[in-house]
Amino acid sequence: MEEKYAFRARMCEVHHPKEGDRTLACPTDSLDLSVGCTILTPASADTVTLHAASDLADYLRVSQGVEASTGACFSPGVTIRLCLSGDCPATAPSGSEERAYRILVDDVGVTVTANTGKGLFAATVYLEEQMSEAEGPYLKKQEIDRRPLFSPRMVHSGYELDLFPEDYMNRLAHDGYDTLLVFVKGPNLTPRGECDFNALIATAARFGLDVYAYSYMVSEKHPDDEGAEEYYESTYGRLFRENPGFRGVVFVGESCEFPSHDERAHPWLNRYNKNPDGTLRSTKVNARTFPVRDYPEWIALVKRIIRKYRPDADFLFWTYNWGYRPADVRVELIENLPLDISLQATFEMFEPLPAPTGVTETTTDYTISIPGPGRYFLSEAEAAKRRGLRLYTISNTAGTTWDVGIVPYIPAPEVWGERYEKLIECHEKYGLCGLMEGHHYGAYHSFISELSKEMGWSPRRDFAEHMRAIAVRDFGEENAEAVLAAWHHASEGIRHNIPSVEDQYGPLRVGPAYPFVTKTYWVMPSEEGTHFGGNRITYTWYGIYRGFPATSILRNIKRLLHGISEFSLMQREYDEAAALMAGVAERLCGRRRAEAGRMAAHLYLMARTAETTVNVKRFSMLRHAAMEMTGTLPTHHPLMEPVTEMPIYLTSDPEWPAACRTLFACEPPTPAELLSLCEKIVGEECENARRTIPAVEYDSRLGWEASMEYMCDREHLLWKIDRTREALAELVEVLSPLL
Repeated sequence: MEEKYAFRARMCEVHHPKEGDRTLACPTDSLDLSVGCTILTPASADTVTLHAASDLADYLRVSQGVEASTGACFSPGVTIRLCLSGDCPATAPSGSEERAYRILVDDVGVTVTANTGKGLFAATVYLEEQMSEAEGPYLKKQEIDRRPLFSPRMVHSGYELDLFPEDYMNRLAHDGYDTLLVFVKGPNLTPRGECDFNALIATAARFGLDVYAYSYMVSEKHPDDEGAEEYYESTYGRLFRENPGFRGVVFVGESCEFPSHDERAHPWLNRYNKNPDGTLRSTKVNARTFPVRDYPEWIALVKRIIRKYRPDADFLFWTYNWGYRPADVRVELIENLPLDISLQATFEMFEPLPAPTGVTETTTDYTISIPGPGRYFLSEAEAAKRRGLRLYTISNTAGTTWDVGIVPYIPAPEVWGERYEKLIECHEKYGLCGLMEGHHYGAYHSFISELSKEMGWSPRRDFAEHMRAIAVRDFGEENAEAVLAAWHHASEGIRHNIPSVEDQYGPLRVGPAYPFVTKTYWVMPSEEGTHFGGNRITYTWYGIYRGFPATSILRNIKRLLHGISEFSLMQREYDEAAALMAGVAERLCGRRRAEAGRMAAHLYLMARTAETTVNVKRFSMLRHAAMEMTGTLPTHHPLMEPVTEMPIYLTSDPEWPAACRTLFACEPPTPAELLSLCEKIVGEECENARRTIPAVEYDSRLGWEASMEYMCDREHLLWKIDRTREALAELVEVLSPLL
């Protein structure tokens, strides 16, 4: 059992101590560093280069038991020489990118040449990885010339929202990310409170990391309004005047809306679109959710003010919030954007889901169950290419999505591999060059992040070969096939996930801690100050999503049955994967045993999440039928503004008898039979929650997410059991007149 937040120490551990006395012989085609070496740095080395040298020396000492000195002077013995391209043009990399590098390993030593210190650091990390796979301080004699395909590669903090300890920065840099994202409400201010941005930027620079401001700043004025120049000078101008080290700034509709003059939109911020009685002032769109025509004017003003203080600042404009709008209105805006900014389009969102039930729906938030790219992304990528705009995407290739919101990564390497190939295709076809590799759930080191990093380089390794090499390195040759089989089951499992709005904002968001509901709308407990506390991005009234009241899981029985079938298959695959990894753990000891155990617990939690999703669908259908029988069906979301949600009469659907036979092996139940079925499902789900407790206690990262904090720990699971039993009691009360 781990104490809460113990996972943070693991997140910050970069070089693992060598375990046991196993030593492999040095292959004949490799350079042996076991006798020690000297790491030579240029006399004019910057802080990143000096860190690269000291980090490599630390790796050799901690992970390989080899003493290595660092300095600028030659000494006898094996040397690893770090050079800048300007000083060593004969060995310079062919690529012009900051992180491009060339490595030459021969009989006497290693020469590493890069365009910048950032490239030298990337190269020394590559050397560390080669030695870890070789299970000894051995480097294959070779020459390799590598260049990165994507930059920036951006991530939020997975340690704590907007908090980046130095060791965690080092971990992120080792995982190939080159840019940190921090939410910004003003100079030195994040949503969590004060933050010394200049100190953050300076520390990140030591590890070769840039920092982008993700704007949460309010924009109260249209560019044509009186005083607009002074207003934005006091916001974005002040931010970059006081924190000029920010490499760029991210703008997305929901965070940077302004009072538009587009005739299709209402002329105020969305927060002001309410009358005193709660009704809407206007039913028109707004700049938060629609690509209004005057965004180019707003961008021109804010960009000009920012670049007064940082001329090379990257202005990143992200179209996330209107991906469901028609392509013509989205492309119209792109056709009028200035060419000196970066356009970001989400890779797989808004893509129509397969519709075997005849119900049309689209992906909600980020998912890997559809590798992508989606039609929305492609329409904007084509427009960006025509215009010559720099193109980015949010790829989530740090490994986390909302497919299961309370795990550190989605362990589905085969599906991630499909996404990597598509990203590279888009790099070649549309010039895709920048990646946002995760959102506020942050980045956690895993074998998925290692596979992602390799994907971003040219040349890159064969994906299957790399995956197997990681399995051997981490769990031993004798266990590699079992590990690969577990990963295959996990990859197949996520293909059965359906990223619909009610499931992504429901049981998939918080796992088995998700409660059943009958009449009372439960608010999930959370710590004070949590970025997305309570039910802000989790909706416990299953079947009606707060943002889209017409969306109901119960509007189509065929769709409901399809979802139960698919999530049942997902559960089966993850249970198989968890069992395989548990078996691997039993055959190991030390660090490897602990890691295999954590992976088994991780896979087990995903199986239990799929089981909760099945059970909540079954219970919600019966709850709905009970309320129809008694005339107590709610007509709208309990916490929503006044809107009409017309009741959907499930029991009059022609498919209702067949659904009952399929799911419950009975004809449409009487009230007493219906209650008995609900009692059975509640009992099964409460047991499912109880069985989850050991998994989330074994690994303190399970059940936690950076923007929600702990949502599926022991306390929340016990809370869920109590609330679910209360929901059953409410259902008894509902049905009592008919019993």
